[in-house]
Amino acid sequence: MIQSILLVEDSITDAYYLKNILECHGFSIFHAKDAEESLLILETNNIDLILMDIVLPTNSGFALVRYLSKNQQFAHIPVVMCSHKSEESDKIWALKQGAVDYLVKPVPEEVLLSKITNLYVC
Repeated sequence: MIQSILLVEDSITDAYYLKNILECHGFSIFHAKDAEESLLILETNNIDLILMDIVLPTNSGFALVRYLSKNQQFAHIPVVMCSHKSEESDKIWALKQGAVDYLVKPVPEEVLLSKITNLYVC
């Protein structure tokens, strides 16, 4: 069951929007602004799902999801990419790097919650 979510998002506005939705539905949210911070959180907390932007200050979300999917310590955690980038090529690349799904911002609340529910059911 998904209880704790790591939100990797450098935009204050997008982070506030997503965090508010998720917390209102009972999820524990950990927030990281970049790849380094996200790895520190992953090493010290039990995370069930990662919701990650592509454009991050230090490394791209693509590089981070690729690293996580190849690391035995983190490979079991599903990663959903969440970005303003809406090109089909971005979605395909994210899935090839190890993401399990891709959402385009702004994500409607019902779509976000449906994706999370579907991950739990599968």
